[in-house]
Amino acid sequence: MWLVGLDELAAFGKLPRSSDRAEVGAIDLQSLSDEVRSRTLIVFLSHRWMMASLDPSKAHPDTHDNIKHALVVEGLRRLAHGLPSDTERVLVWVDWLGMDQDNLCALRRGMSSLAGYIERCDALFTPYTDEFEARRASDSQKTEAPVPPPPVSASTSAVGQRRRRWLGEGGEGGEGEEEGAEEAGGAEEAEETGGEEVGGEAAGGAAGDTGVQVSRARLDRATESFLQLAQSQPALTMFSKYASLAEYMSRGWCRLEVFMAANSKMPPHGYNYFRRTAVARADRPHFFFGDFELPRNVLPEVGPKIANSVLEMLSPAAGEVTVESDRQVLANLVAAFPVPLAQPESYEGDTNSAGLPHGRGKKVYEDGRVYEGDWVDGEYQGQGSLLFANGTLYRGGFQQGKRHGKGTHYLR
Repeated sequence: MWLVGLDELAAFGKLPRSSDRAEVGAIDLQSLSDEVRSRTLIVFLSHRWMMASLDPSKAHPDTHDNIKHALVVEGLRRLAHGLPSDTERVLVWVDWLGMDQDNLCALRRGMSSLAGYIERCDALFTPYTDEFEARRASDSQKTEAPVPPPPVSASTSAVGQRRRRWLGEGGEGGEGEEEGAEEAGGAEEAEETGGEEVGGEAAGGAAGDTGVQVSRARLDRATESFLQLAQSQPALTMFSKYASLAEYMSRGWCRLEVFMAANSKMPPHGYNYFRRTAVARADRPHFFFGDFELPRNVLPEVGPKIANSVLEMLSPAAGEVTVESDRQVLANLVAAFPVPLAQPESYEGDTNSAGLPHGRGKKVYEDGRVYEGDWVDGEYQGQGSLLFANGTLYRGGFQQGKRHGKGTHYLR
């Protein structure tokens, strides 16, 4: 499993390809001792490819001006700056680097090893910006790649085009907008984990020579459906802030990665981010960095823990896919994946006659937040401290459940 250091990634100036391993100083995960590994944060880059082409030499995961690379480097630098002082370094797994882009057989075998790659990483990181679609459309017009004019459909994305090459007969195997879910397990990892192929066209058979295109209108409907769900689920609020995040969560393969990141077991000698930052979560963090965080001096946002109750409503198999048979593939992957019980919410402290927090008390939320302080009829009221899932802390005044008056926000 090939990784690149954050400093080396920044100096390289773009996302490195598998042919750049020597130049960028790629590191084999197996070369790390257990001691070094426990102090090294390994991040899985979960992203969508920007440049679509049936020609492998023209397909590319970033825009012509490397906007994704810039977001990844800036976001991870901010994250690294806030890590405990004993942290050795930050290493990044990038599919463009970690998988042999010139070996179609290796790419074809890698699909079922998604869980293996994620389990070897300590966190996921997703860059986002609503400029991606505009940049991708602009870039596609500057190339000879067989990409239709904007709006760009899901099946003409770079992942969808590359997938047709993997399957060997020109047919698309599935939705595949989420990069890691499609190809997170290359031949190297497939051989290590012994992962078996998951049934369905997407896992090893061709879906047809022409593929199935998903219209912009269909994607918009899927995104709107997700936004309606997000209105009733506070854990999904962050995904409704920007169109790029809402569309991300409307896709079946993207949902699968979010789900696996939250529920797959941590590496035995890995870097436990939440434990090191004193956050009451036992899962793997999924960081998001983009339009909101970039212009502000804030850390990457930590995605919510995907609880079983939310997963039932946000099933990967119910997300948007390019080929309908992918729904069964997604269902098989979820069914084969052990789901731990969600951490229940807990409260210790005073209550009123209705059983609501009232007086002094401490509440631990399912998504990792912890509030300790004054309550009035179930709402924060008075003085207290609120520890967020990303490790930041607010200590000060509250009124009717919201921060109010004097207070201090600690970035870590």
